[in-house]
Amino acid sequence: MRKKTGLVLRMATIAVMSFALGIAFSQETKAVSSWHIHVSAAPSVGGTVSPEYAFEYGSIGLSATPNPGYEFDRWDGANIDLIPEEGRKQPTVTAILPQPPDNNHAYFTAVFKRLHNVTVTKDGHGTAGASPTSASNDAVINLSASPDSGN
Repeated sequence: MRKKTGLVLRMATIAVMSFALGIAFSQETKAVSSWHIHVSAAPSVGGTVSPEYAFEYGSIGLSATPNPGYEFDRWDGANIDLIPEEGRKQPTVTAILPQPPDNNHAYFTAVFKRLHNVTVTKDGHGTAGASPTSASNDAVINLSASPDSGN
């Protein structure tokens, strides 16, 4: 009976050693490269952006939040091709990160536009207005004017 017990223990020891070696082998062959994500705002006072950290390949969410007096315009940067074209005008977007190359830094810039207040004054009787009441450069502003009834 003792010989059988010893044999079982030896087989169990070999199985555990093989299992441990298998784990060590898979850890050695695992890719350790990661992307270093750099996100900035232009102008820097235009808003806040996230994230900025190392990330393995796959995908990563980027978000841009405008500060008061600004609006989000678009994503730009050296690695703009990693953001699908249809998402480049959205403040929250997913960048697709392939297996990192040797230069594993990705640069993205959230571009913000300054908003300007629109003020309409009238001369005479009636009403005047504008829509929107704040806009960035080159925005279309609808103006309206209506005389008072009887004038």
